[in-house]
Amino acid sequence: MQKSDHDHIPAPETSRKHPRRRKLRDLFQWDHPPQILKRELEAALFSLKCFAAAILALYLSFRIGLTRPFWALGTVYLVSQPFSGMSVSRGLFRLLGTVMGAAATVFLVPTFVNEPIVLSMVLAAWIAFCLYIARLDRTPRAYAFQLSGYTTSLIGFPYLTNPGGIFNIASGRVQEISIGILCATLVHALILPRRVADRVQAQVAGILADSERWTRHMLGNARGSLLAKDRARAAVDMLDLHQLSTHLPFDSGEGSVQVQILRALHERLLAVLSLSGAIDDALAELHVSPHGVPAQFLSLFEQVQSWLGTADDMLDPTRTSLIKRLRTDLDGKSSVPTWRDLLIENLASDLLELVLAHQDCRLLEQRLKSPRPQWMRDLPERLLGPKNGYVLHRDYWLAARSAIGAAIGITVSCTIWIWTAWPDGATAVSLVGVACALFGTADQPVGSFTRYVIGSIAGVALGLVYGFAILPRTTDFVSLTAILAPTLLASGSLLAKPLFAFAALGVVLTFPVIAGLGPTNASDFSSAANGSLALLIGSAMAVVSLRLFQTMGTEQVATRILSAIRRDLGRRLTGGQISKIEIARWTSRMVDRIGLLVPRLSAFSDSSHLLRQALADIRTGNTAGELWVLEKQLRNREVRSRLAAFLNELAEYFRTRNATGIDALLGRVDALMLAVAGEASPVRKKALSLLSDLRRDLSLRAISIEP
Repeated sequence: MQKSDHDHIPAPETSRKHPRRRKLRDLFQWDHPPQILKRELEAALFSLKCFAAAILALYLSFRIGLTRPFWALGTVYLVSQPFSGMSVSRGLFRLLGTVMGAAATVFLVPTFVNEPIVLSMVLAAWIAFCLYIARLDRTPRAYAFQLSGYTTSLIGFPYLTNPGGIFNIASGRVQEISIGILCATLVHALILPRRVADRVQAQVAGILADSERWTRHMLGNARGSLLAKDRARAAVDMLDLHQLSTHLPFDSGEGSVQVQILRALHERLLAVLSLSGAIDDALAELHVSPHGVPAQFLSLFEQVQSWLGTADDMLDPTRTSLIKRLRTDLDGKSSVPTWRDLLIENLASDLLELVLAHQDCRLLEQRLKSPRPQWMRDLPERLLGPKNGYVLHRDYWLAARSAIGAAIGITVSCTIWIWTAWPDGATAVSLVGVACALFGTADQPVGSFTRYVIGSIAGVALGLVYGFAILPRTTDFVSLTAILAPTLLASGSLLAKPLFAFAALGVVLTFPVIAGLGPTNASDFSSAANGSLALLIGSAMAVVSLRLFQTMGTEQVATRILSAIRRDLGRRLTGGQISKIEIARWTSRMVDRIGLLVPRLSAFSDSSHLLRQALADIRTGNTAGELWVLEKQLRNREVRSRLAAFLNELAEYFRTRNATGIDALLGRVDALMLAVAGEASPVRKKALSLLSDLRRDLSLRAISIEP
C-alpha cells in the first residue's frame, strides 16, 4: 500500500554532459524528501518531544518532592506515541489502569498479608484476570488492563511481607505516573503535533488505491491466487485502520464524526472484498468453459478499468449506465436458464454493485477529509442507517490459556522466592509479573520480551555508570538535564522504530532505577548490584514462564482461526431470522479473522488456496442465509423441502467435514436450480440467482488452485 523508497528517486538525466547534482539543501525540502530521511527526521522530532516531556516530568516531581521521580520519567516514554491523539488515549488508559491496579493492590495486600503464599496466588489471579480481559479486548482499551496488572506486580510483590506502607507507595505511584502522563500529553499535543486524522486519511487513500488496483488487475486477467493474497492484505489493512480509528475521538473535536464515517466506509469495503471475490471466481469458471467470457464483457471491462484509473471520474454517477443496460439486456434471456446464463447474469449484476461500492468508498473518503456533523446529507440511501463498524474476533479459550499460564508462572516464581527467603526475590517476581502483563497478549511473546531484556541489560550497565560516575558530580537540574540528554535522546529515537522499540523501553525504564535517580541522586553499590542481579534472574524466570505457559505456535493459532470460521459458517447455514445489522456484524467478524489469519499462514503450503476459500466461505454463509429467507416464500412444498434439506446438509458439511462430499453437494445445487426454474413464484429469479452464487462459491472446494 505504501510507496517504496524507489518511487521517490528521480529519473536519471538524459544529458550526460551536465548531470543534475543534488545540493545539500535539496535533502531538506519538505515537499518530497527522501523516504528514509523523512523517517529519520520524524524519529528525531519524536525523540526531542519525549525528552522535553521527560525533563518537565522530572522537574515537577522534584519540585513536588516525590521520592521516585524516575517513574514519572519512565511513564513519559511508555505513553508517548508518534501521533498526539494516540498519546492522549494511551495516557488516559494508562492512568485508569494504574488507578485500578493500585486500588486492587491496596485492597488485596492487607487482606491476605498473613498468608504470603495465598497472597501471591491472589495477586497472580488478579494479574491473570487483567491479562484475560486485555487479550479479549484487542483495542487500545486493553492497555488499561495491561497496566492494571503491571501496577499490581510492581507495587504488590515488593511489599508482600511489609504491607504497612502499601497505601503511601500506591498513592505515590499514581502521582508519579499522573505527572508523566500529563507532561507527555501536553508536549505531544502542543509542540508540532502529528494528528491521527492525517494518518487515517493516508491509510484510507492507500486501501482504496489498492482495492481499485486489484479490481483493474482482476478485470485484466490477473491470477486468482495473487488477487486472493491482495484481498487478504486488504483485510489486514482494515484491521490496522480500525486500530487507528479508536484514537480519533482523542485527536480533535471532529473525531467522533470521523469514526461514524469510517464505520460506513468499512461496510462498503466489505462489499468490495465480497463482490470482487465473487467476480473473480465467476471469471475463473467462464475462462475454463467452452465458450469463455462473452465478448461484450471484454469492452465493458476495459471501460471499468479506465474508470477506476481516473480519480476525477470516480464520483460521476453516469459511469454506471453501461453496466445497468447490460444487466437489463441479459435479464430473462431464457425461460429455463442454464448454469452459464445465471453465471453471466450474476457477473453483470455483481460488476454493477462493485462499481457502486468503489464509488461509495471514494465519496466517503471525500466526507472524511472535511467531516461535518451533517456528513450524511445528500448521500445515497444505501449509505444511510445505523452502521456497526468493525467487529472483532475473540478467542476465549486462547485468552484463558494465556491468563492461566501467567498465573502459574507468577505463582511458581513466588513460591521459589518465599521458599528460598531470597531478600531481592521481590524484584525478580515483579519482573515476571510485568512480563506476563505487558507481553502476554502476543501468541509468541518471548521474542519481544527478549529485546526488552537486552535493552534492560544495557540499562543496567548505563545505570551503574550514571549512579557511581556521573550523577554524584551533578550540582543542579541544568547539569542533570545535560547528562541525561544523550541516553534519553538516543532511546527516544529508537523508540520510534518498531524493531528497536522494546529494547529502547528496556533502557529507559531500567537505567534511572539502577542509577538511583532522585532528589539526592544517592546510590548504594550493594543494593544496585543486588537489584541488577535480581533483574537478570527475574528476566530469565520470565522467559521460561512465557515460553512454557504462554507461547502458542503459529500453526496452532491459525488452525483455531480456521476452525472458528468453519464453526460460525455452520451456524449461519442452519438458518434462523437475523437482521441486516447482525449479518453485517457476522461478515465483519469473519473478515477480521481473515486479517488475523494472513500473517500466520506462512506455516501452510497452500496459503493462497486457504485465503481464497475463506473469502468464498463468507459469501457462502450470506448466500445461504438469504436462501433460508426465500425458502418460506416458494410455493412448491416439495421444492421448499428439498432446499431446506440441502441447506442443512451443507451446514453439516462445514461443521464436521465428514458429511456428503462436495461433488454430491454440487449435484444437488444443479438439481435444485432445475426445480426452482419450474416454479411460478415471484421469488423464482432471486432464488435462481442465489443458487448460482452458491454453486460458484462451492465449486472452489472441488478444484485445486495453484498457489
